[in-house]
Amino acid sequence: MVEAIGEIVAAIGDSVVKDSEFMNTKSETKSIIVRVLYYLVPISLLVGFYVWTVY
Repeated sequence: MVEAIGEIVAAIGDSVVKDSEFMNTKSETKSIIVRVLYYLVPISLLVGFYVWTVY
């Protein structure tokens, strides 16, 4: 199960990197809280799925 989640994460990362329009968009938010949440929410979801499947 962990290998399947790893494959999904790798596929998502690969598609985001290949999507040049996604990488070229500029963030319109100036709030540092919103920018931190952009990174914190996906990472916490991935860690939560990993802990759920492993333990």
